[in-house]
Amino acid sequence: MYQIQMVDSNILTKKVESETKSQFDTGGSGDRNGAIYRIIHAPADSDYKADELVLLSPGDYTALYFNGELLTSITESDIIGKVTEDKE
Repeated sequence: MYQIQMVDSNILTKKVESETKSQFDTGGSGDRNGAIYRIIHAPADSDYKADELVLLSPGDYTALYFNGELLTSITESDIIGKVTEDKE
């Protein structure tokens, strides 16, 4: 088993939706589909903690497989905001 300690402002996330790629409209009045990600690993001094949900800025992000899971590498500046789930 491995233990990950993130460095700098690097964060590993996992996409919550089942789609493999987020789609963003780059202009106009079309629909914009944001992607919600779950924080998997973050630096100890980060404002973000494991299991929090976040919304990322539109863009391309590096993906990698680790222990059979597809994870996305981002930095804190890629995060637009935190997301909460309604518990109905």
